[in-house]
Amino acid sequence: MRPLSLTAPVEVFSFGGSGSLTFPVEFGYNGAYTPVVHGLRSAFVDPDISIPEDTTKTFTQRNENGVHEFVFNVPADEAFLRFALFDELTDGDDDLDMYVYYCSPGLDCNFRDNFSRVGLSGEATSREQVDILLPAEGTYAVYVHAFETDNVAGGPGAVYSLLAWQFGLNDDQGNMSVTGPAAVSAGTTENVTVNWNGLGPDNIYLGAISHNTPDGLVAITLINIGN
Repeated sequence: MRPLSLTAPVEVFSFGGSGSLTFPVEFGYNGAYTPVVHGLRSAFVDPDISIPEDTTKTFTQRNENGVHEFVFNVPADEAFLRFALFDELTDGDDDLDMYVYYCSPGLDCNFRDNFSRVGLSGEATSREQVDILLPAEGTYAVYVHAFETDNVAGGPGAVYSLLAWQFGLNDDQGNMSVTGPAAVSAGTTENVTVNWNGLGPDNIYLGAISHNTPDGLVAITLINIGN
């Protein structure tokens, strides 16, 4: 039997403490459809961190000499993780890179050799992002590598902020709702509408609408709200 299919946006964006947005979903089956809310959750922010430039320009798993290590413990049944850096959240013209490693609960996660790399973002600036859909339970180590920095404020070095989000499969925060069709037909496109409210200022909120068919969860659309 062919799996029940649909096509939905990967991520949609909007702004404001309250608001509404609508996006289309294309359906390739006949039957029931249920959109489900996950989040919205504000970013975890580790702000204004000073890092020296790595003069060797060589990354290894460490927490010194131009590399910072951040550890996140992720429970079971999470839907999504995102770690991000932004050019606007560094103090100059810096090239920071990001590496993400994972250690499963059955291993001793005090030893870096028990981690395996699950993500890398190495753009030419400091705009870096690693996304992990349906992350496994365990320990995640995020490394920020100061590959190249400018001389602002006594450099070489950089001052930056790390942002992180995570939300679960069962994680309705009460600040977002969704409406969509209860039944769909193959070859049709239907609108799904999201409403949100009560978001605080000066943050980025992330959540998702999961798209559920009689086969279960088949896709998610990330909801990204700046405020």
